[in-house]
Amino acid sequence: MDKLPLTKNGKVDRKALPEPDRSAGTEAEYEAPRNYVEQRIISILEDVLGTERMGISCHFFDKGGNSLKAMQAVHSINKTFGIDMRISTFFKHPTAKSLARFVLTAEAESAVSEEYAEEEV
Repeated sequence: MDKLPLTKNGKVDRKALPEPDRSAGTEAEYEAPRNYVEQRIISILEDVLGTERMGISCHFFDKGGNSLKAMQAVHSINKTFGIDMRISTFFKHPTAKSLARFVLTAEAESAVSEEYAEEEV
């Protein structure tokens, strides 16, 4: 934009601003999912954000995410993978790549805990 739209009072007219182009720069940054977990997480994040072609290194909040959308994503990830990730963890891991690492670690820890519990019985 060459010039910001202003109201009669000289303030920025937010309603007159165009929608942000969330696809800008994504082609150079795009990194494809490398495994099933990354694919599923990308699918969840794209669905929550209403976007397409999100790479595994794309930052959720840079792509238009907010705390409400983060809660939706956490719920979907927990349901999909059968884990109990907290919202604070999502804020620490805002990319599909880091979320996948967390999910894989959580699943591995869960499997070990289940095996250990079965051995003690």
